[in-house]
Amino acid sequence: MDRAPRLLDVLRERLRLRRASERTAEAYEGWVRRFVRFHGRRHPRTMGEREVTAFLSHLATARRVSASTQNQALSALLFLYRDVLGSPFGWLDGLVRAKRGHRRPTVLSREEAQRVLAEMEGVPRLIALLLYGSGLRISEACALRVKDVDFDRREILVRQGKGGRDRLTVLPALLDEALRAQIERVRAWHLREVAVGRGHVFISEDPGGPVLTLQADAGGDGRFEHMMGDTLDVPEGSRVTVRVQYRGLAGKKVRLLRGREVVEEVVADTEELTRELALAVDGPGYLRAEVRGTRGRPERGEVVHAMTNPLYIRPRQA
Repeated sequence: MDRAPRLLDVLRERLRLRRASERTAEAYEGWVRRFVRFHGRRHPRTMGEREVTAFLSHLATARRVSASTQNQALSALLFLYRDVLGSPFGWLDGLVRAKRGHRRPTVLSREEAQRVLAEMEGVPRLIALLLYGSGLRISEACALRVKDVDFDRREILVRQGKGGRDRLTVLPALLDEALRAQIERVRAWHLREVAVGRGHVFISEDPGGPVLTLQADAGGDGRFEHMMGDTLDVPEGSRVTVRVQYRGLAGKKVRLLRGREVVEEVVADTEELTRELALAVDGPGYLRAEVRGTRGRPERGEVVHAMTNPLYIRPRQA
């Protein structure tokens, strides 16, 4: 007998069909989890306008979040009730979004911007120049690929920008030399990585591609409350149980990594795979998962999917 799909699995599927970005999906899942925890792990179907309003009020009064953060939480809950649960209740339309304050931004003059950039160096300065000269967002500058920089036409192709759209922007002549030098440094680094069996690259998730989720049980009571993007404070020397769930992975190699250390590696023989293992907390580190390989030859494949928002384990003195 097939079990009913879990709520968060349905939420992810709906977001994938809407072609929502990875960050939006992670944010929405996080807000749904926090909403459920806030109300004692009640199922959202048993809750309504009163519970949603109480949660949003808690964010504003107790957590003192900004209006934009409160509105993001509201958007996540609206998506949950309308698109996942198919709620017919009219109260969804009556929920009021927080009003943002209207403040005049502080705009630097050209001379002030040049003085700020002059104090920077290395890769941070190059990223700042891309933001200032090409109009890239931080995430777009960090994800820029060599193939998307056209030195001859002085163009940069931004892939999967806001709203999932590609766009062209200018490549200032000032950045020509710095970008070429950075490409050569990265090329040499990449060749060294490939020589020792690495050389990974993150490729944006396709709506039909693999899905990774990670949860952690710090109390040993079977309650996996911590997830991707959280910081887990636990006593040094204790053990944390981690659950990693993979979907759409038949014929691929999956890895759980702590920093650069491979904690577990297995070739999936089914489309869905759930692994649980206990980790000793002997130092700080990021916990993440990645998918490698192609069907039939997983040992030869490159990274085809990786977590963009790992779980950070931070030990404290007992």
